Amino acid sequence: MCTWGTGEPVLLVHGSGSYGERVWSNQRELADHYRVMIPDRRGYGASPPCDRSDFEVDAEDIAGLLEDGAHLVGFSHGGLIALLAAARRAEAVRSLTVIEPPAVAIARGHPLVEGLIERMRTVYASAPHISPDEFHSAFNRAFGVAGEPAPLTPELRAGVQTMMVERPAWEADIPVERLAVAAFPKLVVSGGWSAVLELMCDALAEQVVAARVAIRGRGHYVQHTGKPFNERLEALFRSASRA
Repeated sequence: MCTWGTGEPVLLVHGSGSYGERVWSNQRELADHYRVMIPDRRGYGASPPCDRSDFEVDAEDIAGLLEDGAHLVGFSHGGLIALLAAARRAEAVRSLTVIEPPAVAIARGHPLVEGLIERMRTVYASAPHISPDEFHSAFNRAFGVAGEPAPLTPELRAGVQTMMVERPAWEADIPVERLAVAAFPKLVVSGGWSAVLELMCDALAEQVVAARVAIRGRGHYVQHTGKPFNERLEALFRSASRA
């Protein structure tokens, strides 16, 4: 696990297909005031390869890393994992922020959500028969990302290989009732680029009683806006400390 700085702990959980330091590179300035902890999930970055990636297993790992209390921030699939981890150990969460988590289960039935699931089912079904580069391109198209992705580096290819054996997000049962009554402040962030993700973020914020904000300019990678995201994050941290 990579650690920057000293002070009140902040735990950052990366999404799928990449690794911790790359995803959170624009959050290094938080280390001026906080101890920033960035683990690599199983099968990603410096962690050993795995045959199957499961959000429930990852949530147990992240819940254990909260120690005696930390601000928890999760991006994309890491946001889904952060939601599950926070529900497991609410007493150890100082605040919870999630960036465009695929909170599919709470918005089932909406045509946009059902369309996304069907597209993703097709991509995952093809995984045993295609290369990581082909899977990465197909996943991005299904997710709604415009254009072809850049060629994969060896590190990113290893991450996509883990992504190809990942348990799909629509199987996650998000414990919204437990999160709604949790005492810590919550924030749901989106990038304003995807109608289906905006819909899911709106539904999630309403159901878990969270603040809701859209920070535009970097698409799905909202944290790569740097200062706009970091300032909103630190404001949440300060509100948790005052509470």
